Amino acid sequence: MFKITNFNKYVSTIKNKAVHSLNNLFERSPKHDYILLSKVEKQPLNNLSPDSWAIAAGSVSFSSVRVGKKSDPNFVRDITTFYDVNNRPIQKCFWGSNTKYKQRNYEYNDAVTTTLEDAKIKNIIIKSCPIHKHRYPLGTNLKLLSLCGYWNKESENMLCVTQNDSGKKLSIFKSIYNGIDNKSVSVTEYPWVKKNSAKKDDLKFISFDLKRNNHSLSVENFKKSKNVDDIKMDQYFPYRFLNPNEKKQELPYLFLQRYGLGNMCITVDANSHKVSSDAYAHFSSNDRAIRWSTTQPKKKSIVNIAAHEAEHAYQHKQMGRLTKGSDNYESDCWHKFGPITNDEERKEASKYLKASKIYPLKSDPDYAKKHDSNYLEIKSAQAGFKAQKEYSIGQAQLKTIFPYFPVDINMF
Repeated sequence: MFKITNFNKYVSTIKNKAVHSLNNLFERSPKHDYILLSKVEKQPLNNLSPDSWAIAAGSVSFSSVRVGKKSDPNFVRDITTFYDVNNRPIQKCFWGSNTKYKQRNYEYNDAVTTTLEDAKIKNIIIKSCPIHKHRYPLGTNLKLLSLCGYWNKESENMLCVTQNDSGKKLSIFKSIYNGIDNKSVSVTEYPWVKKNSAKKDDLKFISFDLKRNNHSLSVENFKKSKNVDDIKMDQYFPYRFLNPNEKKQELPYLFLQRYGLGNMCITVDANSHKVSSDAYAHFSSNDRAIRWSTTQPKKKSIVNIAAHEAEHAYQHKQMGRLTKGSDNYESDCWHKFGPITNDEERKEASKYLKASKIYPLKSDPDYAKKHDSNYLEIKSAQAGFKAQKEYSIGQAQLKTIFPYFPVDINMF
């Protein structure tokens, strides 16, 4: 189990004030000015007022405190903490006088890596804790609050401690959100703190500004330390520093733009309850939407699935150009792109159309077999595999530069 306090001793050693401030509940305000007004010890969720907070997913209990200020009798602040089945805090909610609603979400990962040959280190234990901070305007409807991947966070931190018999290393991934379409990104790897040794390696880091314009991402003001080799920035580089929900939100648009579908009003829902339980995502031609399941992908990468669903959108585009369309989306594609004039394209579109007519129903006893062997799915699977292969090249580069992040946290 990871606890934030586990970092304090190490952080103080490296004098990292940014990380140390994460443990300061009231940030820069003088602590002595606060007074405890009320306190609710840890209780089951059914004791929580249904109109108070948007309950954190995965929580089973909560606790809360209300504080005031000696210097201001009108000041009040509520702090509610939600806990998981292991009694670990997974979300803190802040609300009070003249302040925006704030959330601090905690996720936990404990991973044991294999031997890192380049580093010549064995039995590395990596513990990580992502911390996501959110701020919302006054008057936010907490019951309807949605975290669907939009960049509404104030900041996001990934703290990872690597440890072996000789010492410790801290790696930090940090994002500071500067508005809905901009954020500052930095990845920092602190030198080993070794026992009985005053020698330290150099600090390693990269930093840049990440900007979004109509779902197109760009990198500006890129900087790196001298001990980082030149980084090849492929088309996927900006997307590597998004969290899983943001990747689900933005990557499909990258592939849609490749197919010329960026202006076809296709929406992306990063967390939808309309996706069947046996799928991670689907494309709906009728609704012009790519929808993702609320379950995070495990067997397939996000980039694979995004390319897969965008390929389906392209298939319906071509069927629309071939037949003038069976729904509004396909019909609009026919009007916008015109009929197919290339013979090879027409043959391929005819295969799409034939496959669509024999696409299996969920009730079919042989659904899984027929689904995977359907031409539409074969082509989409190929598109997903190709995108994943392209994506993995730059991903491997970053993991070589920063090898001390756990492999199971979807980093880079």
